[in-house]
Amino acid sequence: MAEVYSSLTTSKDPRLMFNGGLRQRAIDTIVVHHNATTNKQVALNTWTLEANNWTSAHYEITDTEIIGAVGENYVAYHAGGTGGADVPKMSDPNGRSIGLEHVNSSGAPSWGVSDATLRNSARLIADICKRYNLPINRNTIKLHREVTSTACPGGLDIDKLIRYANEAANASNVPVAKFKVGNQIVLTKNAWATTYGTRFRDSEHNSWGTVKSVKRYDKSNSHWSYEINFSGVIWNVLEQDLLTRPVQKAGGFKVGQTITLKGSAYKWQTGQVIKDFAKNKQYKIKSVKAVNQSDSNQAVLLEGVVSWALAQDVQ
Repeated sequence: MAEVYSSLTTSKDPRLMFNGGLRQRAIDTIVVHHNATTNKQVALNTWTLEANNWTSAHYEITDTEIIGAVGENYVAYHAGGTGGADVPKMSDPNGRSIGLEHVNSSGAPSWGVSDATLRNSARLIADICKRYNLPINRNTIKLHREVTSTACPGGLDIDKLIRYANEAANASNVPVAKFKVGNQIVLTKNAWATTYGTRFRDSEHNSWGTVKSVKRYDKSNSHWSYEINFSGVIWNVLEQDLLTRPVQKAGGFKVGQTITLKGSAYKWQTGQVIKDFAKNKQYKIKSVKAVNQSDSNQAVLLEGVVSWALAQDVQ
């Protein structure tokens, strides 16, 4: 039968590993181990049939890798005890658990495990718990020394690992941010206040602005907040209070029509800066052309200055 691995697995060790065959019972536990070496390959080599050590684990975890060794649907030899006086503290520990091995960032006596490895492991734990409907807590996730007589997993911080796993689980349930930096948005008529509590005035509703930054912010019905530039004024606004700005392209002018170049006009359609003397004056349209530029779908050629203006900059 094909082996089952997490979709987060970065590679699979192709060698035959010691295992107890297909599982005969449900998974309800994750047992956490350390390699007792800073070399992942030393650990993996220990678990092969060729090594004949009668030991293995389901995954080997490093700062950047999640390596599959024994499929989750098979029994790995990682927490069954060594026999004799070493009697496991729970029934059938291998048959009911997934074993996670972690490469060490330091040797004896501390046998540390890096923060990056813990965070990588936490992602895997969150995924396993989601797939097997297990709570992410100390009842589910156990240290090897809590199961059998051993010093394993060395200096691994189990409380931090569980905290990271819960963070990873929560992050996977958060919808993707609706808006991105640079998007133009509109403040809804129902918006009450900024994330700092400053009330919006009625006149500020339906104002439009540009997203400057995005950050996680769980409050009310929102998972994200946005730093918005509203005509030079910066507000931090919840996602629930924003809508995408409708794009209404300016256009529809005709040759021969008399128009006024707006005082707010900044650049000609061709990119040159518009001089102040040309603004707030009337011109006759000499020609028109279709464009897809800024908020305009048309540009107009103005008699007198012989320059192309975007339709959004004339009235």
